[in-house]
Amino acid sequence: MYKYYCVFLLVCALAFAEEAGKGTCPESNAKQIEYYSKDLPLVILDYNDLVNRANLQALVATAYGQEGLGILLVRNVPGLKEKREELLKLARSLAYLTDEQKQEIEHPQSLYSVGWSHGKEKLAKDQPDFSKGSFYANPLTDDPTNGNREWISQYPSFYHPNLWPVNSLPQLQSAFMETGQLVHEIGKLIAYQMDQLVSSVRPQYVKGTLVDVVGTNLPKGRLLYYFSSDEMKKFNLGNTPHGTSSSTSQGSSREDNWCGWHNDHSSLTGL
Repeated sequence: MYKYYCVFLLVCALAFAEEAGKGTCPESNAKQIEYYSKDLPLVILDYNDLVNRANLQALVATAYGQEGLGILLVRNVPGLKEKREELLKLARSLAYLTDEQKQEIEHPQSLYSVGWSHGKEKLAKDQPDFSKGSFYANPLTDDPTNGNREWISQYPSFYHPNLWPVNSLPQLQSAFMETGQLVHEIGKLIAYQMDQLVSSVRPQYVKGTLVDVVGTNLPKGRLLYYFSSDEMKKFNLGNTPHGTSSSTSQGSSREDNWCGWHNDHSSLTGL
């Protein structure tokens, strides 16, 4: 149903005043709210309303406030369908490169936060997660420091230049950058609405803070490929695909069989 929507997750809690955090939506906005469950509203914004800076504060409060789901959907995003489909096809092509080709774009010094990463994340009981492969890059610029070696050495996870498979999969770079830039641009439009909301109820809030945070040139883009159970067997990636680990087979429903517990370093995540 939401295949061609942009989805934005609020990762960091905002210091909303209680009255803003609860947020009520005018009757005219009711059509922009569906329900994930009986009591959890799922807010849908229109891309054109964001671009035109319509007053969407009540809807943003409903999505991201104290009683919200923490999710916003954005519809009618121009070019999203085509860009997403092209990039997702390349995710499989990337995962199917040879080990030697993928090793060329691995970067242990950044804790695998740049380039290709596979089997580096941990699940329950310290098990490596072989069921998904990740590719990380900055979608705005290949070198955010313009070659500042000191910064790159000190903060490689954020500042190290992008690593691309320029010989084995050259089309990945443009597809990744274009899709990431589109998502980032929408994130800035949402941040503007969040900024307007917080500043309206918190006089001490420095207006523009959220816009500045989301609008930096240091976003982190991540392209994921999930290996099927058959692929796991074919490539001998281990015997613990999602939902079939030893703990799950013994009746456990631990959530970290799917994703290990971790801290995100972002303020807004766009999918």
